[in-house]
Amino acid sequence: MGAEANCALRENGARHTGRALLETDELIFRGADLYRIALPLKSLRNIRASGGELLLETSAGQFAIEIGAKAESWAERIRSPKGLLDKLDLKPVYNVAVVGVSDAAFENQLAQHTRSIVVVPLAKR
Repeated sequence: MGAEANCALRENGARHTGRALLETDELIFRGADLYRIALPLKSLRNIRASGGELLLETSAGQFAIEIGAKAESWAERIRSPKGLLDKLDLKPVYNVAVVGVSDAAFENQLAQHTRSIVVVPLAKR
């Protein structure tokens, strides 16, 4: 699950209060006034924090999200998203079993970051 914050969003001179959700692939804002926007993280540019605001640019315009002390950590999470193995929180001392997945690149990554890996295909019915 991503991060959430009660906040305000400013866009093109309008200010909306509501809730922002920072998910894996997008930043979602749901305003109390029914204003809604979902911004794909890949579309965001010039991501920075200043004075408790998360400042973003997209092809659709500029956005400022007033989230206080969380602004810098959200900016960093958007600029440097976690990779899959980080999300899985795998440690070098782990023994891992991969069941029902056939992805050589993924298995290779696992093998490089864990103690051992066992690949188990799903049984056919």
